[in-house]
Amino acid sequence: MKAGDTIRVCWSDIRHEDDLSLNEIKKLEPAPAITYGKILVQNDSWITLASTEFPDENGTEYRGILCIPRCVISRIIKLKEV
Repeated sequence: MKAGDTIRVCWSDIRHEDDLSLNEIKKLEPAPAITYGKILVQNDSWITLASTEFPDENGTEYRGILCIPRCVISRIIKLKEV
């Protein structure tokens, strides 16, 4: 895959909880997550996506930027244009 491709990323997100008992803490796991976006930057360590882009004559503005470490990614699927 390359910059500009639209993808679906399955990954494990960090969880943060306050005031849990030890039994609750033992059951705590990362949260499964699925993100859809356009690849902006990628390397061996992470992939950076944008969920929204606003193209115009002055260039493109991106929003909903998410940088996901590859070590938490379980699957990446390239989406096809319809």
